[in-house]
Amino acid sequence: MGAKTWHGVASNPTGTVLAAIANPGGVFLSRDAGVTWVDSGLPATPNWVAIDMDATGQALFAVAFGGAMYRSVDGGATWAVADTAFNAAGSLQYEGVTVSQDGRRVVATVLDGLVRVSQDGGATFTTSGGTAATARPWRWVDSSADGSVVVAVTQSAGTAPGQVHVSTDGGLTFVQREVMLGAAPNPGGWYRVAVSDDGSTMAVAGNTDFTGTSTGLFVSHDRGATWTQGNAAAGTYTSIDMNTTGSVIAATLSGATGRVLLSTNGGATFAPMTAPAGETNWRALAMNGAGTRLILAAGTFISTPGQVYLSSGTVAAAP
Repeated sequence: MGAKTWHGVASNPTGTVLAAIANPGGVFLSRDAGVTWVDSGLPATPNWVAIDMDATGQALFAVAFGGAMYRSVDGGATWAVADTAFNAAGSLQYEGVTVSQDGRRVVATVLDGLVRVSQDGGATFTTSGGTAATARPWRWVDSSADGSVVVAVTQSAGTAPGQVHVSTDGGLTFVQREVMLGAAPNPGGWYRVAVSDDGSTMAVAGNTDFTGTSTGLFVSHDRGATWTQGNAAAGTYTSIDMNTTGSVIAATLSGATGRVLLSTNGGATFAPMTAPAGETNWRALAMNGAGTRLILAAGTFISTPGQVYLSSGTVAAAP
């Protein structure tokens, strides 16, 4: 596909259907595990920031920062705007979107806006309630396989630290979960989150470029009730993903010292992976459900291009 300002990637559980988005530059899809790619036909100019799909790769949702939400129900052959009812101007500052594996539950976050949720495959949307009922600096969102457990995170705002909000009703209502750093509330801001298929394991991380103070990567195995610091290094975390069970977790960091981190013990510890040489500006990753294959993308939106890479063989940390 060549060098572009890649910003996001996604994979279905089997790893056969992959998506990669550039900001700007368009949305690209593969249906043969990354051997060949096609342009989805979506315009290249919006600032695409997130994409997700159902288990089959037939239902896809792509969102743009300062743009609209697009939905495809035929594997990306055709697309339609899905958010006209609440985004008539097509200018919402979307940050993230997550789709349940059956394609019915869809949740999207808007920076300094609201959380939007659909229970009917994107035909209609409502505004999330509970702690998500007011505008917040939302950054990212992820959900369990059935979409019942949803986690949305915010960056820091002024002197207020970032927040983690958890829903157990498909995103209809949220409650805030405190992430502790030692005996005190965590002062960090959150940029990315990932959730295991059963919704029990969650991982969150901040980004020093965007979310204020970064305190590393934190993992919970009880739906956000308690957290441990899996990786204490602060930095520009840009993505997190995990396998079906949450036993394998990977994360990317960007910049001059960017790297790919891997945990094979549920986030207790992380180690650098052997990643493609010549790249440090890692922007996004996604893994298959087994946690054996990765898709990696490099780049910085609008400014610095990079490439998309696929792992070969078993995913493992560097010796």
